[in-house]
Amino acid sequence: MLIEAHSRRAIVEAIRFAESEKLKLIITGGTNAWKVAATLKSRDIPVIVGPVMRAPVKRWDPSDAPYANAGRLHEAGVRFCIRSNDASNSRNAPFEAAMAVAFGLPEAAALHSVTLGAARVLGIDKQVGSLDVGKHANLVILDGSPLQVTSQVKGVFVAGRPFRPESRQTRFYRRYRRRLKPGKK
Repeated sequence: MLIEAHSRRAIVEAIRFAESEKLKLIITGGTNAWKVAATLKSRDIPVIVGPVMRAPVKRWDPSDAPYANAGRLHEAGVRFCIRSNDASNSRNAPFEAAMAVAFGLPEAAALHSVTLGAARVLGIDKQVGSLDVGKHANLVILDGSPLQVTSQVKGVFVAGRPFRPESRQTRFYRRYRRRLKPGKK
């Protein structure tokens, strides 16, 4: 069962409820999960962290708490992944992970949190999350780190087949670049 809980109190109440009903729990949101990391670790309760780029839950919480949360969970050994705030912003998940890196999460752990770590939290790591024989082969090739906003998509493979990474935005970008170079078409 996935329960959206951000404050320490809401997370503790979600844990109590899940235990009383004998449910397998995943906390989503989890902005203050770092405050109960030992409990989450001891009960093997994973957290889908996000959004990272948000305000603290309580006025008295440290201003960097949402940004440092994933790093603190990683240090405590809590299973987690990073999400964006909603499906329409799923493209921002790597940037959410990048912000967590800026506040202490190791880069390798951030990449893991949006790939195999996410698949493990959701229990689908036998099908997706890494490049292994027998798994669905969706792959994005970039010219830099997936956590850098400046990285450009150079290739995409969906279900093992090449897919042209073109969109309205990439067409506008090419048109804009041509305008900067007079005489080129």
